[in-house]
Amino acid sequence: MVPSFARLAQCLATDTQIVRRLFQLVRGLYIAANGAVVATANVDVIANNIANTNTNGFKRTFLQVESIEKAQIYRFQTENGIAPGSHTPGQAGVAYVGPLGFGSRIYDTPDTPTVFEQGPTQTTNNPFDFSLEGKGFFTVRNTAGQLRYTRDGGFVRDNTGRLTTANGDAVVGQNGNPIQIPDTGAMLVDRSGNITVAGRFVDQIQTVEFRDTRFLRSEGSNRFIDGGAGPIKATGSNVLQGTLEKSNANVVRSMVDLIAAERWFDANEKMIQSEDEATNLAISGVGHASR
Repeated sequence: MVPSFARLAQCLATDTQIVRRLFQLVRGLYIAANGAVVATANVDVIANNIANTNTNGFKRTFLQVESIEKAQIYRFQTENGIAPGSHTPGQAGVAYVGPLGFGSRIYDTPDTPTVFEQGPTQTTNNPFDFSLEGKGFFTVRNTAGQLRYTRDGGFVRDNTGRLTTANGDAVVGQNGNPIQIPDTGAMLVDRSGNITVAGRFVDQIQTVEFRDTRFLRSEGSNRFIDGGAGPIKATGSNVLQGTLEKSNANVVRSMVDLIAAERWFDANEKMIQSEDEATNLAISGVGHASR
């Protein structure tokens, strides 16, 4: 006969050892579940890096993980009177047992952190391809008129003569306006970004650097938003014409990280199954003891 909830509650209240074990089992279940969630998110991040290994100017990202706040465990008990048979009231005692962990979780940030280290440079000999040597960024303006920043220098000249990115964002010149490229004459760009066509100065590609790249937020399509990083005129970066910066994501390293993340998930999944089986056994034991 299945015991009533009242009987089950009474059994749990009287058998403190069973209660303690149940709490341990449930805690282990949630710790494993937290680990599986983190591992899944890490797989997604690594897979995105692998998918963009051939994307010009792509900067790999990584997942930040932190420990969940630990609970501090104390033992509260009342000591008996000192003298045998004494009616002296017991003395309350408190002993520190230690910390109790609850697993890991994803660090709460608006975006996964980006690694802005330099990627390898590929020579294309295309006059509209550019790469940056240093920590600078190209400044572009999207169709909504908003400034964005990118390391992808695969530019084109559109049908109106503007220098744009592949998706149509206008490359910004020295005065903040779109750069207009004449349709005749050879275009040359020096290391400072100065553009000359047929020997005549046209404009300068606006490049900026940031005091703190941690405040740059990825918008997708290799574009970054300034979230308080503070753009300043680039002084330590050089523009290289006829080259492209490739992705800084390493395929071999990403594959190794992906395998490790999958094994991490598998380990937590097995732990969840074990904890679930142990919980079922504990509940069955409580029901059997209450008959």
